[in-house]
Amino acid sequence: SDVCSSDLIVDTWSANSTGQYSGVSDPTEYSGLNTTFLRGVQQTDAAGVVQFTTIFPGHYWNRATHQHVLTHSGGTLLPNGTYTGGHVSHIGQLYFDASLRAVVEASSPYNTNTLPLTTNEEDVWIGPSATDQVDPFFDYVLLGPRIEDGILAWMSMAVDTTANWDAIAGPAAYWGEDGRSEEHTSELQSPPLS
Repeated sequence: SDVCSSDLIVDTWSANSTGQYSGVSDPTEYSGLNTTFLRGVQQTDAAGVVQFTTIFPGHYWNRATHQHVLTHSGGTLLPNGTYTGGHVSHIGQLYFDASLRAVVEASSPYNTNTLPLTTNEEDVWIGPSATDQVDPFFDYVLLGPRIEDGILAWMSMAVDTTANWDAIAGPAAYWGEDGRSEEHTSELQSPPLS
């Protein structure tokens, strides 16, 4: 749709500085179903905007540093910060330029990440994501003279709210009335636990 959507539910998630995800059960790469760090859910405001405060993502096996984003259209945001209903209208990943990544990777605790670093050029998903119409790289400014002072990063995205990606965007895990139930563990099917 061409209109700003004030009811779009936006999920975002990333790996921590050492390449670990929360909310997924594989103990060799993830921190377990009982964790929810670096996962957030918000509903767009009247102008179609959301804002998240988080850390710079860490890298992991065979992937360049990225931030996941998923949108739900037609869902309901619940008082506890979770959502129900609707359908996945967008699923994707957003990236950071190499010079910013290099500065972050040299700082603590990112410099303790022992997983091999994959460059933007080596990443298998950046190429198909970048087109004449789509730039999957964040714009950013440093908030001070040192990287530790913070980064303000932003992205403008258009989402077709009628698109339905439910078939490939099943949750890694979900909350039910009786607690969590595990479903998928693949990287492409890892929306937030929230």
